[in-house]
Amino acid sequence: MIDLYYLHHRSEGTPIEETVGAMAELVKQGKVRAIGLSNVTAEDLHRAHAVHPVAALQEQWSLTERSIERQLLPAAAALGVVVVAHSPAGHGLLHRVGATAARTAALEEVAAAHEAAPGQIALAWVHHRQQVHGVPVVPIPGTGSVTHLRANVAAAALHLSHEELLTLDS
Repeated sequence: MIDLYYLHHRSEGTPIEETVGAMAELVKQGKVRAIGLSNVTAEDLHRAHAVHPVAALQEQWSLTERSIERQLLPAAAALGVVVVAHSPAGHGLLHRVGATAARTAALEEVAAAHEAAPGQIALAWVHHRQQVHGVPVVPIPGTGSVTHLRANVAAAALHLSHEELLTLDS
């Protein structure tokens, strides 16, 4: 049995209700436990959820990519859908050329206060979004080595203060 079956990209030619209906049939047959969506709009999420409960929504969410917060996140919260945040460190954009000096300085300031790497703080920020938005959040960071794995696990234990979250948000 597949625990979570994602529709990664919806078809422009097939109504989402039809696709989710086919996925729901797999749930009914006992082949799939839950349905997830990715790369959809808030309207798509509502339409899909009307056919069958959507358990998870996988979208990019990081300090550098927050567009999910405008419409999609409120829809997920209203429907009780878990948000799976991919690329929580922003694909390394926080330290690339062109990153704003203020954002980099704020990230490094908070990292220094916690004796952590900036990437760990970026990951901890995503972990804290659950408290801010009232929706369960499961970040899925890139992990290319055992060292990264250990750093990512350690980031889950970091507690960012309200003031630090405000600093990073601005």
